[in-house]
Amino acid sequence: MKKGFLSFALAALFLLSFLSAAFIVSSSRPNNSYERSRAFLVFEVSAKRAFYLALSESAKGASALSSGTGAGAREAAEAAAYRRALLFSEEMRLQGYDAEFWCGEPSESARTAASESMLGQKRAVIPEGAQTLSGCAASFQADALSRKLHLSGLGASFYHPLLGIGKAATFPSDYEVDY
Repeated sequence: MKKGFLSFALAALFLLSFLSAAFIVSSSRPNNSYERSRAFLVFEVSAKRAFYLALSESAKGASALSSGTGAGAREAAEAAAYRRALLFSEEMRLQGYDAEFWCGEPSESARTAASESMLGQKRAVIPEGAQTLSGCAASFQADALSRKLHLSGLGASFYHPLLGIGKAATFPSDYEVDY
């Protein structure tokens, strides 16, 4: 029941951000670059926040089911967060959002090139030097004592078809998610 509610809440959050972005674009004047950028930022921040919340809930549940604070709890939290990240990425695709989550350390120029190529390809593109999320299990590191999940080397590429904007960005390298 809790997992179903979380999925519903995430879907509602994305739908709200997507519709608000569409409203901003449709109600704007001919030169709407600022409004488009602002709407895309709302979309991007909403997606990242929902991603963090999904990982937090998953790690929290797995940790509670394991031994609590030992190595088993750490491994359970890491594995659950990784599986949830893969599921989250697929759920976004199924709901019509164009997002690709990835890991690695692509250069700024590679991220810029990927962002620019999204405009021509009209889809999210993973930057050169990054790999798909399926090869990123090591990017999820849990500390069972502090109950924090450290995300290292993760990033995402977002393309918003209504706004015609694409962006490849890394997540903050020092970001930790409480669980």
